[in-house]
Amino acid sequence: MGYVGGLQPYKGLADLATALESADADCDLIVAGDGPERTHLEQIFGETATFLGSVPYEQIPSLYHEFDAFVLPSHTEGLPRVILEAQATATPVVATRVGGVPEIVQDGETGLLCDSHRPDQLTTAIDRLATNERDRERLGENGRTAVEEGFSWDELYDRYERALRQVIGWSDER
Repeated sequence: MGYVGGLQPYKGLADLATALESADADCDLIVAGDGPERTHLEQIFGETATFLGSVPYEQIPSLYHEFDAFVLPSHTEGLPRVILEAQATATPVVATRVGGVPEIVQDGETGLLCDSHRPDQLTTAIDRLATNERDRERLGENGRTAVEEGFSWDELYDRYERALRQVIGWSDER
């Protein structure tokens, strides 16, 4: 499993530690990122996690390729770029239903969603992916396709243009 992001309390990594401890699967976690919770998290994860600290942005895509799955157990988010990055590399995603996450992860199709503050649901998702390579591949490929179709520069430009037209009340009939 892998995580990329800040090491803040609201990122839910303590929930992930609990989930990994309860998992039937023997999973290790790679953590790329830094923050005020690092020392505390290193203590609660123990030997289960490897903390890389800050990783240069240009090295992040190759890191996603090392993960069997990416996990984002946040308690709050906007529209997390890290999920789109993981999906773009066909890395299956486990994330919580917060903020804009359900807009980019369709549960069971392009990733797995769990409720925040629910380590038991994270455990179930982790065990599912750890034991089912076919599911990992399917979710990863579906996530990549979703990013290609919904977040290409052309698609983003078209969405932005449509939104601006709505704001100013512009129609094609003018």
